[in-house]
Formats: sequence, structure tokens, C-alpha cells
Amino acid sequence: MDCGGAADRAGLRIGDRIVEVNGHNVEYESHQSLIEAVCAQPNTADLIVVDEEYDKQHERWVQEQARSHEGHTGVVPP
Repeated sequence: MDCGGAADRAGLRIGDRIVEVNGHNVEYESHQSLIEAVCAQPNTADLIVVDEEYDKQHERWVQEQARSHEGHTGVVPP
């Protein structure tokens, strides 16, 4: 991230992750695809951004959910 660049001016911080641009999920897109999505509408871009703390909390929640479902096959016994 460039100091004084567009991301810096928008309030993004190192470690933030952009997951959506203008209503399109970009979570697994390349950096270049992300730049192209933002530049597609040069005057405005609606972003959904998560910070590192959210990512950590979400990962803990996913792990807890997986642990709570261990051994469950989804099959209801007769």
C-alpha cells in the first residue's frame, strides 16, 4: 500500500482484506483483477473490507463449528 495512495486515503490499513468491489466478490481474485474491478468505475468504488482481527475471529468461529460437528454425518438414525 502506498503512503498517500488511494487505499491509504480511503482508510485501508496493512492487513485489511478487500472481499467485495461494487457488489462482486473478489476474495479469491488476483491483485490485478482487484485493481481492474476498482478502476472499472473510476469515480467511486463500494468496498467490503475486513481487518485482521475479524479474520482471526472468523477463523476461530469456523474451527469451533467444525469441532462441534465432528462425528456428525448428517444421517439421521432410523
